[in-house]
Amino acid sequence: MKMATPAAVLGLVAATGSFAAGAAATECPPSIGDVEARVVPRVDYDPGSQTFTYRYTLKNLRSSQLPLETLGLGVTNAEEDISSMQAPEGWTGSPAPGIGGKPDVLYWDATKVEHPNRATNDPSIPQAISALEPGKTLEGFVLESPLPPGPATAYITGQVHIEPVSSEAEMERIYRECETVGTPMLEAARKVRTAGPAEGNFRPIRIDIMPGSADNPVNPDKKGVVPVAVLGSSDLAVSQIDPASLRFGPEGAAPAHPGHEPRDIDGDGLLDLLVHFDAAEAGLACLDSVAFVQGETVEGGKVQGFDTLTTPGCRGQGRRAGKPD
Repeated sequence: MKMATPAAVLGLVAATGSFAAGAAATECPPSIGDVEARVVPRVDYDPGSQTFTYRYTLKNLRSSQLPLETLGLGVTNAEEDISSMQAPEGWTGSPAPGIGGKPDVLYWDATKVEHPNRATNDPSIPQAISALEPGKTLEGFVLESPLPPGPATAYITGQVHIEPVSSEAEMERIYRECETVGTPMLEAARKVRTAGPAEGNFRPIRIDIMPGSADNPVNPDKKGVVPVAVLGSSDLAVSQIDPASLRFGPEGAAPAHPGHEPRDIDGDGLLDLLVHFDAAEAGLACLDSVAFVQGETVEGGKVQGFDTLTTPGCRGQGRRAGKPD
């Protein structure tokens, strides 16, 4: 896949707000990472083409401070591992190489403006009218890859209006006084966990967090166990999986109880495993949209699978950009 290099990746983020020239104090703009968002994946596999199709839904929560204008997804090798990208209407998608040890990133950017061909004397960057407003949801972020799903980081940025300043000296003062200006994009972005194409020698498995629930609610702030069904398939029976090897969540919680009698949980006639994991040891956090189970077969082969979840009532929804929450 041909690599592109969005200007936002190569340069520093020049997010500026409304600045009064010559003012004694600088009114600093919000950070582009001052957003509350979730990236919910759905993955389908076509055995004929041996291709995984990843479809993402971007949700800008009502508590978010800004409209969303960029969604990035970290991958190992965008040129080799991604065969195609699609973007929603008003957005464009392109891969960018990693810089300074950073990962390759697939970017979707809101690019539709109200008057794209109108000449103007206003030097400010026009606002994208396709940016996702707080409280809204957008589908249509799609990519195809030969690689199965694994843990991935999504980078989300909000739209901050850029106003012209009176002089170069004024801009230097803004950069000096405002921590929200000039921060590299990947550092400033809100980071959340999701699923994406992953390299590695493992067999994909299907899991079901909170069997019987559609939303799979897990509150990382509360103690207790999380039931997870490891679903058998025609390709891999659960009798081939070592239950004691299973680990759940970013911190790899071990099974909370020994003994796991196989039974059919999803009604497909195949035996499954119901395993309970300690929620506090799993390392789940607010705004997580997925959780993975990793483990081994009885012969020592690696297995991995994920399911979506929600985190209602989580106290950390307002945490700032930084490590994936």
